[in-house]
Formats: sequence, C-alpha cells, structure tokens
Amino acid sequence: MSLLDTLGLSPKAVAERHAWIGGSDANTIMSGDEARILSLWRQKRGEEGPDDLSASLAVQMGSYTEPLNRAWYELQTGNLVHGHGKVAVHATIPYMRATLDGVVFDPLTDAAVAVFEAKHTGTYGPDADLFARYVPQLTHNCLCAGHDQAVLSVFRGNADWVMFEYALDADYAAALLEAEERFWACVRSGEPPVPLPPPPPPKPKGVREYDMTGSNAWAAQAGEYLDTLLAAERHAAAKAEIKRLVPDDASLCTGHGLTVKRDKRGALRFAVEGE
Repeated sequence: MSLLDTLGLSPKAVAERHAWIGGSDANTIMSGDEARILSLWRQKRGEEGPDDLSASLAVQMGSYTEPLNRAWYELQTGNLVHGHGKVAVHATIPYMRATLDGVVFDPLTDAAVAVFEAKHTGTYGPDADLFARYVPQLTHNCLCAGHDQAVLSVFRGNADWVMFEYALDADYAAALLEAEERFWACVRSGEPPVPLPPPPPPKPKGVREYDMTGSNAWAAQAGEYLDTLLAAERHAAAKAEIKRLVPDDASLCTGHGLTVKRDKRGALRFAVEGE
C-alpha cells in the first residue's frame, strides 16, 4: 500500500457519497457551473462514477498537509481543533451531511465554537476570491454541525498561511438550503437540474463595509478628527523645523515659552516652559 492509499476518504465513504450531499458538493451546487452541476447530478444518481482524484496533486497535497494545517492553526491562535473526520448530519434534513476537518474549541472554556475547514491552494488570486470559493462548504458544514461560526485555514503555496472567520449568514444559508433541496429533488426524480445564478457570497468577519452616516457619535468624532488634522500636520512641521534650528553643540534652548533639551543619548526633548 502506498502513502496515497491512506489519504482522503475510504472506498466505502466514497461509495456512499451518492446517498447524500456533502460540503464539497455544496460548492458545486452553488457554483452556477452547468457542466459541474450536471456531472454531480449524474454521480448522485449512480449514472456516472465519482471523479478519480487519486492522481490529482492538488487534492492529495491538501489531504497530506491537513494535519499540519490543524497544528499550524492551533499554534497561531491558541485554539484547539478536535473531531477530525467526524460525520455531522443535519438535524432535520438527512441527505445533508458533512465530513468535518474538525471543530474549534476554546481552550479556556473547552466549548466548541466553530467548524474547522482546512485547504491547501495555489498562490494565485486575491483573498476575497479564495474565501468566496468555499463559502458554500462553510455554510453547509455549519448547518450540518449545528454551529453558527466557521474557520477557514488555508496554506497558499508553501510559504503563506491565511485564516478567515465566517459567521453564518442567514440569507445565504436560506439560498443554499433552497438550492440543495431543488438539486436533491432532481436527483430523486431524474429531471436534470437547471443551474441558477448563485447569490453573492457573504464576506468573512473583519472585512465587512459599513456606512456610518447615520451615527451621531461617528459624526462628532469624525468632525473632531478632521478639525485637528491640519493642526497636527502643522505641529509636526514646526517640531521638525525647530529641531533643525537647534545648534549642534546646544544642550538647552529656551525662548517664547518653549524649552528644548538634549538628553544623554543626543535626542531632543520638547517641553512647555513652566511645566
């Protein structure tokens, strides 16, 4: 048996994939790609075998580096990841299942706080596109596992790591549930699915955009900031010019209410006279 034979899902798990929709299937269903969706539909109906990924370097690399990915995430965040390989089934929709890369636990409370997803990708493309690619899977896995938070931990190439935190978006989750329900109905009926344009994916935590025009507190502080900005720039310019005027051999300069003293390291210290 080679090393590659030990990676990924077992042959039994692969054979059973036609009986339910998994997280990676959600990425396909929400892609809007007709060819991919029809291929998945035929696979679920048993009319087409699953894709042979044993010779896919990208897939095998992701499987091989997944343990390292979990360990690296734990090292960088202090959180713990348990439950690798656990199968989570939706509480009320039995055809929705997810084989989890893990569940994130808070080390202080020992509480499960998020679904964990590990990926290994190339270095191309912006982070926003990378995150958007896996939003369906993160949403699907959250719904199956009963969590409202997810973490996407990604190795980009061999020298970069990026982590996204995702809060379950109710509108997007509703759209995903509807799309998966329509897809599964087509699997059962034999009617080919008709892809619909996917909804815009939500953004990860920390990158959302807000219009603060209606906030009185924001308005007050923004005005204060703008009013003092010019004064701050003038202050910095005056300080730089005063430093230039201080003679090289001066230990102390005074005048017009200002004191400039050279300390033992040669740095100039400013003070208001009388303080």
